Amino acid sequence: MTNSRNRFSALDGWRAIAALMIALHRIALDGYHSKLPFVNNSYLFVDFFFVLSGFVITHAYFMNVTDTNSLLNFVIRRFGRLWPLHVALLGAFVAIEILRYHYLKPGESAADLLTRDQVLSIGSHALLLQALGFTPEYAARWNVPSWSISVEFWTYVLFGAMCLAFRRSFFAWSCVLIVGSLLLIGARSPSNMNTAFDYGFARCLAGFFMGHICYRIWTTWGENLKAYMDYIGSTTAEVMVVLLAIVFVSVAGITTLSLFAPLFFAPLIIVFAFERGSLSRRMQHPLSVELGALSYSIYMVALLVVMIIIEVAKQADAHLDLDLVQQKLIDGNSRAWLDLGSALANDAFAILYLVIILIVSKITYTIIEAPGRRFFNSVAARVTAQTGATVPAAN
Repeated sequence: MTNSRNRFSALDGWRAIAALMIALHRIALDGYHSKLPFVNNSYLFVDFFFVLSGFVITHAYFMNVTDTNSLLNFVIRRFGRLWPLHVALLGAFVAIEILRYHYLKPGESAADLLTRDQVLSIGSHALLLQALGFTPEYAARWNVPSWSISVEFWTYVLFGAMCLAFRRSFFAWSCVLIVGSLLLIGARSPSNMNTAFDYGFARCLAGFFMGHICYRIWTTWGENLKAYMDYIGSTTAEVMVVLLAIVFVSVAGITTLSLFAPLFFAPLIIVFAFERGSLSRRMQHPLSVELGALSYSIYMVALLVVMIIIEVAKQADAHLDLDLVQQKLIDGNSRAWLDLGSALANDAFAILYLVIILIVSKITYTIIEAPGRRFFNSVAARVTAQTGATVPAAN
């Protein structure tokens, strides 16, 4: 089976769904939707992103990273895909924290704040090191979702190095990394796959290299798989893998079953990569593809939007004598919950919240993410021109 396609439009649509589910999971609203296990366990869609990333990166780069020059080109492009939006949001979080202390605690200065929390934590975030175990737990003070960006970038670096050192045995090494990572998480993480700053790197390795295996299956046995899909019906196959993913997310929670997230998301990615059923055709709608392009921004800006909403609600409580924000103890951690008075009102606000996320994401994509990517791609192109390396850009 050939690998000449530049994009997987149906999978772009799934990027949007996964990002929106994670965004919905980030805000605590006492509505009907918040009682659904599928919503409560949507943190697992981070693992979907890892598997999808491994699939797409393998498609675009596996046969093109062939020497140190093409490796450098690849790393620059991937850094440029992640870093501009990440560092812009890091700056926003730092600025908000300084302003918050300036206005709410006039006796403290910005210098006091940065001394207490240590400037080093900002530096580790800026260098995408925050989730590799080099920084203590207070690193989570800033944009928490960026932990996955940290581990994903260094997984890219490992992938590129393995392309040079272990190309012939890449499949076998991928299996070793998957099994080893999941065994480590299962043995050390008290909440199994719900791990970030502690065993997040292992979590990313398991998902990413499962994505590599998915791609190898898709290319090696693609014709046989297509024949089987045609036999049972391509749309039926798509519905089956969607239901499998929904059931898995709903029941896995933070149990031992959650460790199998990469395995359960693999069929969804393989089947929709063929783009043969009616669900795939709907996922290829221009709006779906456009939302997929915004998925990274959706994922990264969600916590910032939640923080602003909570702060506005707290100010409304203080000045209007309302009771919108409540602190609840969830799994031993205190979390701010919003309650607008009824489950239906909270569900309606959840929809409004997602609309706000989309608007903010469109802005950040337009003014930060896309220009930043173009800049780093131009840098990579200059490296290509000087060295003769040729590496295509991935989705």
